[in-house]
Amino acid sequence: MNQRVAAVVVVLMVLLGFAVPTSADAVSDEQRFVDLINELRSGQGLGELELDGELTQLARSWTTSLSNTGQLSHSPDLAVGLTQSWTKLGENVGVSPEGEISRLFEAFINSPSHYANLVDPAYDSIGIGVVYRDGRMWTTHRFMQRSEQTTTAGSGFVAPQLRSGAATPNVGVVSGILEDLARL
Repeated sequence: MNQRVAAVVVVLMVLLGFAVPTSADAVSDEQRFVDLINELRSGQGLGELELDGELTQLARSWTTSLSNTGQLSHSPDLAVGLTQSWTKLGENVGVSPEGEISRLFEAFINSPSHYANLVDPAYDSIGIGVVYRDGRMWTTHRFMQRSEQTTTAGSGFVAPQLRSGAATPNVGVVSGILEDLARL
């Protein structure tokens, strides 16, 4: 039941336009992750991911939740709060000591499921959230492949996968990243 309440709060925050508080350093680190991911993708001959404001808002909100609970976990439903039409969604989450972006990014690369999200050629959009708490940096990376169909907030369009209940977000395995982070 608590997960449903949290999901409703996230949706309300997004719909009402509330921003999750973030520092200038967090915004800078979010951009650093985008740059690292796009450098990796470019090296693999893949297109760059476009930074998406809605995905960023959702990633920041989930990251805030993770840092508040002190528990690393994936969102139970990556589609909650999205008003855009999508075909595929994915998520990477991580935590590290503050200032360890490069080491955390290497942990993502060394984890097969997280690496798969980073270099999935289907993805065209990304949103990243970074939150600092008690000397640790928490982060969520949300990946999306936009649908051929487009929508705007309030249009009433819902991706067919959501109507049918057949949507299965492509999420990484938490245990893999926890093992990678334990080695840091």
